[in-house]
Amino acid sequence: MKTTNPDICAYRRRKFRNFIIPSVLWLILVTIFELTVFYDYTLEKLGIVTAIGIWILLSLIVPIRLGLFRFLFDYSWEGTVIRINDLNRVELAGLARGGGGRYVYELDLFIRKSNGRKVRQTLISKDTRKMWGKNTIGSQLYHVGDRVVYLRGTYVPFIVHRDGEAPPAVCVLCGKDNPSETEICLSCHAEILKPEELTS
Repeated sequence: MKTTNPDICAYRRRKFRNFIIPSVLWLILVTIFELTVFYDYTLEKLGIVTAIGIWILLSLIVPIRLGLFRFLFDYSWEGTVIRINDLNRVELAGLARGGGGRYVYELDLFIRKSNGRKVRQTLISKDTRKMWGKNTIGSQLYHVGDRVVYLRGTYVPFIVHRDGEAPPAVCVLCGKDNPSETEICLSCHAEILKPEELTS
């Protein structure tokens, strides 16, 4: 499933760039370290297979931590919301510096895809008063029975149909539930996805 929405395409490119640049820099640093300091020692003590294995493991630390592989292997899907769990919690932060906690809202969507399989989508929103620019998910954003489309590399599923009423114009990049028919997100100012932009 593809989209012609320019803001979503730009978001994906920006996200990929944010993953790939630190990963490549880390790979270069690890390679320099391996070839100048660590390789001879591991080659002597542990053998070439172990030396190469350690190099590979060290190289993967940053890409895995950043979520590069999760982004690369993400895929688009569509389905219907069959269950919703939500949780409000306080996440401790900065206790060593005398800080307190921050409000976290966690939403679990259980969705039956068009092929009959079920998928669980976990969305997390942190208090924007303390976490400027983070995603903003409303507690009543999704309803059971909503038909949704998720585009790879985005943040939340887009609601394409809701029984009995017009669905909110959900921004798939930040999770803001804009009023129906909104064209530009009121939170992040990205262009709202339109159902006709979705192509197989």
